[in-house]
Amino acid sequence: MSVTDKRLVLLTHYGDRPLSAIGEWALANGYSIEQISITPVETKDFLSKKDLLWDFCKAIFKWGAKAGIFRNKKLYCTGGQIPAMAICKIFGKVLGDYHLYIHNFYIHNLGNNTAVKKILSFLLSNPRLTIIAQSQGEINYFRSLSSRPEIEFLPYCSDLQPTKFPNPAEYNLPDEYIFTGGYTNRDYNLMVRLAERFPHENFVFITSSLNKLSIPENIKNITLLRNLPKSHFETILANSKIVVVPLKEDVGASGQMLSLSALRNGKPTVYTDLSVINYYFSDGAGIGVPINNLEAMSSALDSLLNDTELMKKTGEKAGLNGEGYTLAFQNEKLIDILGL
Repeated sequence: MSVTDKRLVLLTHYGDRPLSAIGEWALANGYSIEQISITPVETKDFLSKKDLLWDFCKAIFKWGAKAGIFRNKKLYCTGGQIPAMAICKIFGKVLGDYHLYIHNFYIHNLGNNTAVKKILSFLLSNPRLTIIAQSQGEINYFRSLSSRPEIEFLPYCSDLQPTKFPNPAEYNLPDEYIFTGGYTNRDYNLMVRLAERFPHENFVFITSSLNKLSIPENIKNITLLRNLPKSHFETILANSKIVVVPLKEDVGASGQMLSLSALRNGKPTVYTDLSVINYYFSDGAGIGVPINNLEAMSSALDSLLNDTELMKKTGEKAGLNGEGYTLAFQNEKLIDILGL
């Protein structure tokens, strides 16, 4: 038996999720599929570091007890990446001709911790490992820790479609506004300063209650909303005139959904020019600015507000770019990376 056989193990965080698109494709094309999760159902919208550590410990014992399932198989992991890598390091010699593919592996600013780097350097030193990265920054980071794993680039993709129903009346939104939103890795302090520079423009922020953000009393042109359903988030974005994607650092799982929503809805966008999202805005689909640079962001926003032709062209190009980052595109690339 070897990894060339048509057997695929899907490692996920939650067992109540439907089979992934790549799992559906593999099943339809003659592969035997086994899906193993850490916990049976999702019980929280947000996991703290303590929650994640507890789940990882559970996964090491739960999956470790079933390590024989990994033997001579392709392992595609989208949840519990650390436990999966640990098990393959611990039991690697008895797992035969396996190969582990790690996807959606986000460590954010924890990656700067010296102890975390040492642990990851050990776990990554596995020639039977492939990391599927979503940015050049991630590629550079993982490669700095180990030269042994294979690293493949695959952009974050989704199929969420634009929604055009009216804004929910209870939000009392202005007729025209500039939009930003999201939880992870957003520089909302920069956005508040940006709004202060444009007192005659309205701004709408949609954040999580976990974002410690308060609007100064002297700034009257910001509407702050929290914890909205995804459909309302998308609708309010769709009705904006400009989107801003203000990131604080170049880490995965931050800004991609907001960027894709802006593209799908054909919105002229000002974005922080970082490798985690800048490929979405190629060929004039947005205006990139340096990180934490109020002057550059103000200039980019001003150029859009004062040039209707630029607004139109940027929005049209955004819509075209958005057509390329679909789940069908992702699946095609995954099939190639996994060698299915």
